[in-house]
Amino acid sequence: MFRRLALSASLFVVGFLAVATLSDRPTAFGQDKKGKNKDTKDEAQLRTQLKNAQQKLNAAEQKIAGLQAEIKQGTALVASLKADLRKGKSGDATDDKTITALSGQLNGIRGAKYVHTSTWKKKADASDGAVQAFLDDVPAMLGKNKSVLSAWAGKPAATTDDYDVALVLVFDDVAAFETHKLDPQGKKFHDKHDKKFETPKAVEFTIK
Repeated sequence: MFRRLALSASLFVVGFLAVATLSDRPTAFGQDKKGKNKDTKDEAQLRTQLKNAQQKLNAAEQKIAGLQAEIKQGTALVASLKADLRKGKSGDATDDKTITALSGQLNGIRGAKYVHTSTWKKKADASDGAVQAFLDDVPAMLGKNKSVLSAWAGKPAATTDDYDVALVLVFDDVAAFETHKLDPQGKKFHDKHDKKFETPKAVEFTIK
């Protein structure tokens, strides 16, 4: 009998404590008893700092993009300058080559004693490119003849109906001029152009 009373009392105490505990259970972290989020002062400061950091990050990204664009433009400029430099060096080499060739021609004609000049008028049915082809072939064909010290050709300095192109050939002497007439390149030149031009008016003279 006594044991039953003691057991009943114990169960009553345990039950009372359980009810008391349930009635005062802890709320979820960050919430008050009414379930509302607590916006503490520290959380507000953290949000502000995060917002400021995000703004700084955006500004930095924009600055980086601008710098990348400037680098790209600078790279293109450097490439362009290098190309101009290479072109300039190439031009210098071309100029030096031209000067050397002209110097050789001048040295060659210092002792020249015979000059052949001729004027050529294009036929009416010849194409407009006949004159330019003539000019291109003078150094390529006649100028490579060993008996020719120098060869020049050009268009009239002023408008005229008398001729379309003039030719000047310089030789050591009359014998060199006669040798030139038999040269295969000279024959090839005349075979190509004589049919496009009227009979040229030629003058030869010796230099005293």
